[in-house]
Amino acid sequence: MLFAFVYSLLHLLLDVADVRLRLRDPEAELLLLRHQLRVVCRQVKRPRLDMADRTIMAALSHRVSRAAWVGMLVQPETVLGWHRHLVRRKWTAFGRRRGPGRPRLDPELQSLILEMAKDNPNWGCVRIRGELLKLGHVVSATAIRKLLRRNRIGPAPLRSRLSWKTFLRAQASAIVVTDFLSVDTVFLKRLYVILYMELATRRVIWFAVTDRPDAFWVSQQARNLCWELSEVGVDARFLVHDHDAKYGGGSDLVFRAEGIEVIGTPIAAPRPMPTSSGRLVRPGASAWTGS
Repeated sequence: MLFAFVYSLLHLLLDVADVRLRLRDPEAELLLLRHQLRVVCRQVKRPRLDMADRTIMAALSHRVSRAAWVGMLVQPETVLGWHRHLVRRKWTAFGRRRGPGRPRLDPELQSLILEMAKDNPNWGCVRIRGELLKLGHVVSATAIRKLLRRNRIGPAPLRSRLSWKTFLRAQASAIVVTDFLSVDTVFLKRLYVILYMELATRRVIWFAVTDRPDAFWVSQQARNLCWELSEVGVDARFLVHDHDAKYGGGSDLVFRAEGIEVIGTPIAAPRPMPTSSGRLVRPGASAWTGS
């Protein structure tokens, strides 16, 4: 009821204004558009104007009287602020200078240099620079040397030698480690899992589960491992285990008969075995044993 009264009153005022001021259709349309703009401004965050919007509004501001700026989104102070911003950009553009030193190499060019150095260990910095010139890249030998040093790549004569990383990786492919894990089932029964893992790939070659591990059972698992090594094609030269009494002498004799050298872990070393073995095998062993 109140809304109908307000609407009727507003309609009456518009009729009076139409008679007194003789509003024309364009003027009424302008009032409607201005009110729509106020509604949008109340519901939407303040819009961000780009350079084109600022240019158009600044140019049209001279065509509008000062009294008409009251309902505008942009005020005269805003236009003056745009002008001050343009003046600051003009003078700061002249003051911008590149920092000291040479510009950094493009990431793709850095990758190309590192790839050349790794694929061609006998190429020095001068040779790499010459090959880059053939491809249209101008890079100094000093920049190449700094890039290689930053990525821990040695000079050409030493780069062709066997690195410690390559040596250890080659030895790891011939090493098998073994260890015991304990798993408690849902019936509160403890089972013991022996696993044999290839050190290079962290692949479990053989594992077995029992509730009573003894030296005879471990020796039998050593024979099973030797058979499995021949099946999967792993040329093991070393086997590493701790000083657990369950290994005894029987399993070591089985490995030595197959030409595999047995190496004991250091004494008083709490974590000599690969730390990832427990995380790798324990979930699978728990599921297999039903715990």
